[in-house]
Amino acid sequence: MPSGDAAKSLKRDRPRIRSRMTSSVHRSPKISREQATGQGERRGSREGWRFREALDFCIAEKICHEGYLQSTSIITCIMQVMRQPSASMTTLSEPQLAAPGAGLPKIELFVARLRIAWHVHRGSAAAFARHFQEEQNRILALAQPLDAAAAGRRVLIKRLRGLEDSSRYWSVWMTLDHLRIVNQATTGVIRALLAGQALERKASTAAVKPSAEVNESAVSGFKESCAAFVEAVSSAPDLRTNMRFAHPWFGPLDANGWHALSGIHMGLHRHQIECILAQAR
Repeated sequence: MPSGDAAKSLKRDRPRIRSRMTSSVHRSPKISREQATGQGERRGSREGWRFREALDFCIAEKICHEGYLQSTSIITCIMQVMRQPSASMTTLSEPQLAAPGAGLPKIELFVARLRIAWHVHRGSAAAFARHFQEEQNRILALAQPLDAAAAGRRVLIKRLRGLEDSSRYWSVWMTLDHLRIVNQATTGVIRALLAGQALERKASTAAVKPSAEVNESAVSGFKESCAAFVEAVSSAPDLRTNMRFAHPWFGPLDANGWHALSGIHMGLHRHQIECILAQAR
């Protein structure tokens, strides 16, 4: 056994185990549980994604000057959007639009009715057919060169005159599919009116909205609907029928009125495609 002095010396010279293990040289850097499991990194990535989605959404709304948070600054808009509890980024970035079938503002609808009535009264079947064909060609010239990413991307545009609010967040393919649906319905109406058949169903703008899941088949479907429409109107010697069918906005129209309206409708959505492509650049 060492003497008392020797024991004190050994106690002084021997480094303490606690001190050695916790010295600044040997101590491991402190990490949180989130860092150890990777949750912190994933959370940062997720928040960055939310910020980018919120930024894109708010900028689109500001450009359009309509819709959600239109009176706030971009920064305020981003902060409010990011505070929303959201199950997915798709829900977060969906713009708040009017319900399908909500129609047009009253004054705009009144003016549109006057213009359509004048157009039908002054036009001819040949002029209506030419207008329809010209718009078809212009639409295909815009849509056919697009790749799948560009044609399938939904873009929020400023509402055009004659366009329902619910229709301004479409892709090019969605617009073509809407035209296919309307052209097919109008072809059926014209054929029924020419045959003197009464139509008991009612026309509805809410019933002709396209699916967001539409694909490249929208192009061929659009072409086929245009061909069927042209065949139906060109085979009739006279489109001025006694039988009429009511449009939800423009009232009862004979086959000639539905023919006249079709070219105008194609022109409206050709303009929409142009706006989608311009906004996407």
